[in-house]
Amino acid sequence: MKKWQVLIITLSVLGTSIYGGEDTADDRSKLSGLKFSVGYVSRSFSDLRFSTGSYSQNFSTVELTGEPFSVASSAGAIAGSIDRNYDDGFVKIDSTDSFGEVTWNWAYEDSLQIDGNSIRFTDSSGRDVTHDYSDSFNQYQWSDDLNGGGPLLQVSYNFEDWHSFKIAASMELSFLDVYRSKNSSTFGAQRISNATQTIVQDTFGLGGTVPPEPPHEGTFEDPGPLINSVPSDRSVAVQDFSTETFSFTNHIEESLDFSLVTLSPGISASIIREKYHFDFGLGISLNIINWEARFRESLNALNDEKKGQEINSWESVSSGNDLLFGAFLHAGTGMQISEALSFSVFLRRDWVSALRAEAGPSNFDLQLSGTSGGFRATYSF
Repeated sequence: MKKWQVLIITLSVLGTSIYGGEDTADDRSKLSGLKFSVGYVSRSFSDLRFSTGSYSQNFSTVELTGEPFSVASSAGAIAGSIDRNYDDGFVKIDSTDSFGEVTWNWAYEDSLQIDGNSIRFTDSSGRDVTHDYSDSFNQYQWSDDLNGGGPLLQVSYNFEDWHSFKIAASMELSFLDVYRSKNSSTFGAQRISNATQTIVQDTFGLGGTVPPEPPHEGTFEDPGPLINSVPSDRSVAVQDFSTETFSFTNHIEESLDFSLVTLSPGISASIIREKYHFDFGLGISLNIINWEARFRESLNALNDEKKGQEINSWESVSSGNDLLFGAFLHAGTGMQISEALSFSVFLRRDWVSALRAEAGPSNFDLQLSGTSGGFRATYSF
């Protein structure tokens, strides 16, 4: 056999080994290079950070801080003839307008009120209420790693095909939904309400009158035993009456709900080894995000059982649609099931601009960069 004939036979054998046999090459040449894929992707995002604000910290109401007030004693002023009420009786003006500073319009309840030629009355209705109020606000931040999953679709076309090495242009579309929420408390307050009681003891002269047996109650019109209508002596004492402590706290619910649609035009290279293939690619991404952030806060007064009675509440909702640009790298491997059908798994890394927005007094920073993985089935036409 001549040398040139041996060389031709050798090249033919090598060619068959490299391209997987003459039949396979002929079969692949029948495909157009257009491919359609459907699959599922699970994507994790770098970070979600919420900086929690509060309406409670700038809120003021008497239910929270209290309002100081005083209740005057029903014993009235010490000077002049006026109507005076006591815990154990009264001394009031009669129909003569208490002419001569005496009156028959008086009443008492106990013989112990009599002391010689005088009678004593006691009133404890006077009150003074003051409040000591304090509050605190803790700046709260929380973060969370997000992940979500959804379907993906891809159309690609092999514009270069060297049997064991292919270059393709692709367009991929993926969908996913993510929801996160967090409860917190950032505001606390305490009010201590102090009440004092004013004890007034007035002494009236009897002017020689012998009081009727108690209980006795005179009237405005009907004449009766007379006593002085103006106190001859008064003593005043102030004492602690009660102390109450009120506690307050807020409750915050924050949430972020978003849907992300990612459109990814790219280019990839595939290395073919028998029925297996290894893919590498890169491209840009257009991320369309539809988001809604909610903030709800309630301010509650706590009782002894730590149950809250709502004093006030606030709610804010923010939403938007944003287009964020990015880039990606991906790598995958798969297996040819039949001439037209293949199955593959992949990993992908995305770099995307961040989304920053507000929800009421809070603000959040959503880092959309992250890593994803998934699988897809591909049909070649």
